[in-house]
Amino acid sequence: MVEAEYNSLNLEPDEKESYSRFEEEFRELDNLWDTYKNTGMDLISRWDKYRVRVLDKVSKLAGIVSSIQRELNELKIKVELGLLDEEKANRRIERLEEKLKTLESRLISLRNFLETFEKWSLTHRRRIGPLPTISGAEEIREKINELENLYKNKQVREDVYKRIKAELETLLAILEE
Repeated sequence: MVEAEYNSLNLEPDEKESYSRFEEEFRELDNLWDTYKNTGMDLISRWDKYRVRVLDKVSKLAGIVSSIQRELNELKIKVELGLLDEEKANRRIERLEEKLKTLESRLISLRNFLETFEKWSLTHRRRIGPLPTISGAEEIREKINELENLYKNKQVREDVYKRIKAELETLLAILEE
């Protein structure tokens, strides 16, 4: 409040003192909120970018785990049918099962990592409210170009690239209507 307005308030001295104290504390609260909101938006934005990398790792690991499980089943069937030497197959099965155990443990850890920070992120998203979004068609085109560069540099798998690109192109079409 402007000094002249403050002085024109018809308040007793103790009321003016309380007014000043509350005004100062509420201003400080506004500053703290702005700091929290800006810090939160920055962190959530960085998490969103990193989350894509974690999802990609989870997807790749899940594919490898599935592949090893298929190979194990195939080896066991071939041994059962007498198509493979049991001793050699058992050594291979043992190595694959060890590898599978390690990969499954890593997959669980990555999924827990993802779940932990996704929940935390959602909590802060709710507190902060909607984050600034892509503002226009030109910015979406830039995001598509960034995505294409990531794909060309093999930083994003093809299925992830196609899915995100389709989402961006849909958004672009809506904005250009």
